[in-house]
Amino acid sequence: MQILLLGEDGQPVEPGQPGEICVRGTGVASGYFGDPEKSDAVFIQNPCNPYFRDILYKTGDLAVQREDGLLYFLARRDGQIKHMGYRIELGEIETALYSVKGLREAVCFYDGPRDRIVCVYAGDLDTNALARALRTALPKYMLPNVYEKLDALPHNANGKLDRAALKERFLYAQS
Repeated sequence: MQILLLGEDGQPVEPGQPGEICVRGTGVASGYFGDPEKSDAVFIQNPCNPYFRDILYKTGDLAVQREDGLLYFLARRDGQIKHMGYRIELGEIETALYSVKGLREAVCFYDGPRDRIVCVYAGDLDTNALARALRTALPKYMLPNVYEKLDALPHNANGKLDRAALKERFLYAQS
């Protein structure tokens, strides 16, 4: 298996530059069964090999290769938003949230129709204390516009945070 990092232009990025993790090799499928549109979106021709069919799978994960040669996960591509003219990785906001003492769990969403970032969290902090802590960790354009505190965040059957349930409760229910 081979791993490549591709930039937004579909070309390999230099070490130290963020890119989408793409994989190729014998263990990688050639597409989604019965779904050519979805396949065309994530199974692409290897830009390093224009000579014959050589398929890469775009994972949707963003990473950077550091000086030690290792890849470091940054965020999911589907967690990238455009807010106030800036490209923002919601995962970066969540990383900053988890550095705040007294916070147990947190999730951020983008409420596109209202152009705002929503932070739903559980912890010992009130919303003002959490907002103050984030102001020292993030640039102003990345700060959530709305904070919602819950006693506990819902989890799905796999034990992961149930983002779909939270989106339903805080985004779609407010429409």
